Amino acid sequence: GLHRRNANVCFNSSLAPLRANALDASLDGAKSSRSRLPKPPPEDPLSGTLEDLDEAWESVRPIVVKTSWAKLGAERESPAPAEAEGEIGGDPEAARVENKGEQCQPAREEERLRRAFEILSRGSQSKITNGRLIAISRYMLDRGFGLSIPELAVIMRAGDDTDQLPDVIDAFQRASLRVPPGGLPLPMYEGAIRTYSRLGNMQACLDVFRLMETSGHKPSLRAFSRVIEDCVRNRDPSTAVTLLERMLAQGHQADPRIYATLLISVHNDERGQQRLTQLIGNTAELENTAAFNLSAITIASYLGLPEVGHSYLEALKTHDPPPSFLISAYSHLIRAYANRGAEDGTSFAVVASLHSEMLTWGLPPNLHTYYNLMYASFRQNDVPAVIRFWDEMLANGVEPDQRTYKLLIRAHSLSLDVPATERAFNEMIEKQLIPNNATLAAVMRVYTLSGEYDKAMAVYNDMLQNGINPTRFIFNTLMHACAEQGDTATLTKWWARMQEAGIKPDVASYTIVMQALSVTKDPGISQFHERVFTSEVEPDRVAYDVLMTDRMKHGRPAEAEQAFADMLARGIIPDTANYVTMMRGFARNDDELRAVKTFHDLVESGQLMSADAYNVLMGLAFSRKDYDQVNKLWETMVEENVPPNRQTYEYVLKTRIYSGDYEGVMAVISHMDPTAPHAQPVYSIAFDKLLRKRGMQGLAVAHAIWDSMISKGAKPTNAMIKGLIREHLTHGETNLAITVALDAARSGVSPTGSIMQLLARGEGMETAFGSLFETFGNDVQWVAEFNLVWSVFEPTRDAEGLLKFWNGVAGLDLVSLSPSSPVVPTETITKVIESFTKCGGGSHLATFWKHLVSNRYARAPTPSDPVLYIFYARAVAARGRWEDVVWALTDCLDTAVRMREERGVKVGLSVEEAGRVVKRVLESVGASQGSG
Repeated sequence: GLHRRNANVCFNSSLAPLRANALDASLDGAKSSRSRLPKPPPEDPLSGTLEDLDEAWESVRPIVVKTSWAKLGAERESPAPAEAEGEIGGDPEAARVENKGEQCQPAREEERLRRAFEILSRGSQSKITNGRLIAISRYMLDRGFGLSIPELAVIMRAGDDTDQLPDVIDAFQRASLRVPPGGLPLPMYEGAIRTYSRLGNMQACLDVFRLMETSGHKPSLRAFSRVIEDCVRNRDPSTAVTLLERMLAQGHQADPRIYATLLISVHNDERGQQRLTQLIGNTAELENTAAFNLSAITIASYLGLPEVGHSYLEALKTHDPPPSFLISAYSHLIRAYANRGAEDGTSFAVVASLHSEMLTWGLPPNLHTYYNLMYASFRQNDVPAVIRFWDEMLANGVEPDQRTYKLLIRAHSLSLDVPATERAFNEMIEKQLIPNNATLAAVMRVYTLSGEYDKAMAVYNDMLQNGINPTRFIFNTLMHACAEQGDTATLTKWWARMQEAGIKPDVASYTIVMQALSVTKDPGISQFHERVFTSEVEPDRVAYDVLMTDRMKHGRPAEAEQAFADMLARGIIPDTANYVTMMRGFARNDDELRAVKTFHDLVESGQLMSADAYNVLMGLAFSRKDYDQVNKLWETMVEENVPPNRQTYEYVLKTRIYSGDYEGVMAVISHMDPTAPHAQPVYSIAFDKLLRKRGMQGLAVAHAIWDSMISKGAKPTNAMIKGLIREHLTHGETNLAITVALDAARSGVSPTGSIMQLLARGEGMETAFGSLFETFGNDVQWVAEFNLVWSVFEPTRDAEGLLKFWNGVAGLDLVSLSPSSPVVPTETITKVIESFTKCGGGSHLATFWKHLVSNRYARAPTPSDPVLYIFYARAVAARGRWEDVVWALTDCLDTAVRMREERGVKVGLSVEEAGRVVKRVLESVGASQGSG
């Protein structure tokens, strides 16, 4: 039969009789002649022993793949002219077969498909190859050709390494309709159970398990393990234990994976653990394995118990497991903490530490790990981190898949980066990775938020043409994007399209519309309120939150309270956000007593406390200048480990600055994580308040905060740098001003022109600028900054100061400068010569030129342009320095000749041209200087 090499993988020895005539048992009753494919004619593109997988795929791709995604960001091409009659996808061989008549075509087409399928199944398995196999099988089933048992086995195996699980299940279900005598082979059922488990469909797993038993198969340990694990993942440990009892009764012994799965399901149930020990017996031996610890980590992570899973990590390491075990363990834990990250302020920090541990142990992240790291970053709205992990993944040779592309596109969409979104999407379709609804929703979202509705609509039409039906998620995403833009007109159009597509809105759909209409004060919001809160859909917390916000905003707190009571009456437990909405509403309506009462209700409810709840009370206390109350609320937050946010820090910092509690200011700053997204705005608030009318004491505290920032690796803003430098210069602290500029440059922030102008006005800045420019000397920005500073610096300094400044900037004897440092352009040297001339510093100008031509300046090599020598000659002639004129003009002629000889081309001036220029210079000077 087919798939000689794969047969041993797919079937056990008890199925040997099936292998010989596998094709005869085609699941759709195909002719027995298919069991031995006839040799294709010589002109067939698949003739002979073809081993090129890509060639095999290309021979059938035009008839298998009907999708054609248009590239984003490019002009839409007009439809191609219809193909000539008898051609299929431009394939001449297919056209030849088509012209032979309808009776011949299906057989030849089936033959080509099965041949390509066989060759692809012999190749090394990958996501791309498995996707191609599934595409061919789907087309074969749609055409009524059916699949043989070995072909179905290949598809079931391909499901382990692809995201196209629904297609795998479809193949299995169609096969089940035409079951041969004795049922399907056992691996078919096991594969279906495995695939349903990955889809999270516990009931389907149990149905296939029962079907397997009624077909006369004794379930294997692997089948029991899968079904038990799926029951545990669906929070049904009682069914899992029942299956364990049946498994043991049939003579199977529990393996480490089954025991770990069941143990985690009863981790907080002492009686359940005792019952498990009684059933399994020798649990100590099972626990003392790497497989047990890895399985415990995996299932605990899936159940949202990352701390429980984390506790098994060190035990896993003691068994000296293979790297793949540890990589898998870290990947699962990263995903578990990322899933919980939005609920507390520590989980994302644990994700970062787990990633660091992996690198410390020398464990290279795999595709699953990178996906989870990108997912964790996306959950934090940290787009730069998503892109950083993407770049790291590519640099380490890990090939991205549909899921990682989806996250990258969603991240670009989040930052409204249209070009990057288009680039990632185009790469995805070039690699023949089919985008899913989440990916398409992200693309349409970024177009909608950017006001490019035509492009969003084009993607929507593309999706329909490629057979991808829009989901409620697509429409909700698009309507939400319109709501963010305040574009209710376009929102209602998408609402109408959702109705046309026959998709029933859910509570999220209604909530999005209500939010948009509430902001615009549209009277149509009432009909949506009525439909949500009567019978059309079942409202949830978010819907009630929108209703309460709307009532509070329009000064109707009694109606908001009634909505809160209705929510309780429906059995919906309010979450923290609902309580905070009520608190904000009462505060907006100047009812502090009810706001405080709602806060205490939140505490008593046992819900997770948030900074937003404390911020409402802090805002009320701050508005009446009750600074003691603000400090008490802050201390309570710290004691209760409630993570503060930007608003919290702003209230507390302002409170302590206004009350003169500078020690308290430093305590708050030391409490803050300098890498947090809100850190930089908080630092800016502190600087703004401390440097405004706070005198030397405020300046000292601001500089102490600056030192804390720099030591912790926080990056300052230019406004912070400028404010601190200005205050230091105002108080005559030149050295501290330069220190701030140098700290900023070392942290990666090149000083802007306005900052450089501030520094240029300070006393004793000549040599300090040299160090400053050296710090960021590899940044081409320094040339522009030099020109700006020189223009400020020149009128206020004598020639001595100018020479010191230039020596510092151009790198006099600064051998530490790298060779890649920018070279001073001719225009800049010309500017310097003019400045020395204006200052009357003839000797300083001569010193400058001497250093220049002797190549002492690191950034200003010996001039190679003869024009520059002539410019210098004019300058020193004006000062009556005739000897310098002679040397400059002689050097000019020498340079012109040398350049002509070395390069063989005309560069600058020829000897004759230089001579004529020299003559004109001397004549013009002589007319005014006489004997000169």
